[in-house]
Amino acid sequence: MFSPYLRNRPASGWRFFGRKRELEVLEESDESFFVVGGRRMGKTSLLKELERRISANGMHVVFVDVEACQDEDEVVRKILQNISEKDAASAMRRQLALSEPFISSVLRKVTSRGGRVVLILDELGNVIARQPKDQWKLLGTLREYSHGGKLRVVVSCFQELFQKQAIDRSGPLVNFGSVLRLHALSPGEVDEMVVAPLLHWARINNTKALLQLVLASIGRHPYVLQTFCQELFQRLMKQPDRDVLAIAKAFLDSDAEYTSCFREAVEEIFSRALTPLLRYLYLLRCREGDLGGAPLSDTVIDDDWLDLALEKMGYLSSLDDRSDLLQELEMRGMIDQKDDRRSAFIVVSPMVYYYHKKAGVNFDLLFEKFRREVKVEHERWGLKAL
Repeated sequence: MFSPYLRNRPASGWRFFGRKRELEVLEESDESFFVVGGRRMGKTSLLKELERRISANGMHVVFVDVEACQDEDEVVRKILQNISEKDAASAMRRQLALSEPFISSVLRKVTSRGGRVVLILDELGNVIARQPKDQWKLLGTLREYSHGGKLRVVVSCFQELFQKQAIDRSGPLVNFGSVLRLHALSPGEVDEMVVAPLLHWARINNTKALLQLVLASIGRHPYVLQTFCQELFQRLMKQPDRDVLAIAKAFLDSDAEYTSCFREAVEEIFSRALTPLLRYLYLLRCREGDLGGAPLSDTVIDDDWLDLALEKMGYLSSLDDRSDLLQELEMRGMIDQKDDRRSAFIVVSPMVYYYHKKAGVNFDLLFEKFRREVKVEHERWGLKAL
């Protein structure tokens, strides 16, 4: 089906929505960058769209997906596979003649033709995590060429790895480049992704109401939105004369169809991506907001609430501890800043809670399970038992 939405593949071109600010930063800067974000936050789609745009402007771009690589040698070979055979052969001859490290030979050849080269390494963080930090000479070489002005490097990695590297000042990512963090989409970007494409395909009697419904019931996580939009588009194709808002409401009111649609998404962005403490805190606040009658999209998670919630669990926390927890939820696309204060956030992935509710989860039993698991995990966050 010719759909504007792709759930399990990177999106680019006319299927790419949002992230204008991030793209402008990456396109216009001369710096190297780490693109950091949680699982399914759209890192690969952003880098593929960056490749498309700067290639269209005549710049030499080498995009390399290194997620499946096991070590540095495999990364180097993958880079080699993505440059021309002529450049690869020349680099091999130079290495043999001068005993130069192979990656240096490759980069020297690629950057010798004039003009700046952009090397995009998607999911390099996954590979770094598999090897000891002292074995990553590749990053030192990339840093050297980058600082020399001949090469720009754009690397994506998961939030967890970047946080570890930020603490370990001797790690391979130190002083490598600037950091671009991916958060949940803005309401305007959700409108661009959901409402604008569907206007080309169907009748929407009230676009504002559709946007508000999506924000309140689905949220702003890009993967969840792709999942929802793909489902909505398929339903729309079966009922082309019906208003999109009515189709969306009917789907969101269902239980079995709803949970079937979002099961994989919840597993990806919540069950696998969040620790028991993060899952507990997020669902607890959503549950409180739901029982209080407030829209989840207006439910606030701030430092005061977090301090009290942890104390009720039996843990003392510092301001830094709580800041780390809030930042982690933000980077996972669960919450977003309420305003300019870094200590106040709002829920932006209500679907996760509604999924559990529609699935008939006993929240009391689930919360008790999480609290037991947190007893093993709490020291990771610096929490101290009362």
